[in-house]
Amino acid sequence: MRVVDHQTIVQALLVLSYLLVCHFAITGRNPELQLLALVLLSIAIIFRGLVRSSLSSWILALLVAGLGLIGYTLDLLRFALYLPPVILPLLLWAVFFRSLMPGRTPLITGIARAVRGSLSDELSRYTRSVTVVWCTLFISLSLGSVLLPLVASPQVWSLFANFLNYVFIVLLFVGEFIYRQYRFRDLEHLDFLSYLQSLRQVGMRQFR
Repeated sequence: MRVVDHQTIVQALLVLSYLLVCHFAITGRNPELQLLALVLLSIAIIFRGLVRSSLSSWILALLVAGLGLIGYTLDLLRFALYLPPVILPLLLWAVFFRSLMPGRTPLITGIARAVRGSLSDELSRYTRSVTVVWCTLFISLSLGSVLLPLVASPQVWSLFANFLNYVFIVLLFVGEFIYRQYRFRDLEHLDFLSYLQSLRQVGMRQFR
């Protein structure tokens, strides 16, 4: 069963490259690596648009390149590298939190319905609680990336922002899957790879 396509693999490699380069750029205060890190992150984000020859993606790429060169000239790129670990979790928190507003369907509940169909009241309450847990994680990661530089060295900040934060996300994702298998063991369950495949097939636009 094919779980990921080639473009997803390339994007994942770009993100991993960014994290490694960003770590050494922050800890070594190397302007060239700082510029490379921002380029890798930008390409990873708009990669699919670049592959499709999307005009807006190429314009954005040129804009990022221009801003990067300006930041490199003014020696400001190191400050820009502190922003993604704050902004990205904050954006994800906003998506999850917005789904908890009155009249909306909690994001995890909507995904579960798209995968399984109708849900029992107990499972609906559970998926709402899981949405709250994801909100808590993302806002904690964002706040941590803001506060950690005030009390710790760049090396410690980078360790959390570029590596451990993603470990926390993976642990919650896998841990929730295992716990759900145990708590709702009377339900029919997918194996983990099939579960990932079903998530890929869910159109996230429908939950906006």
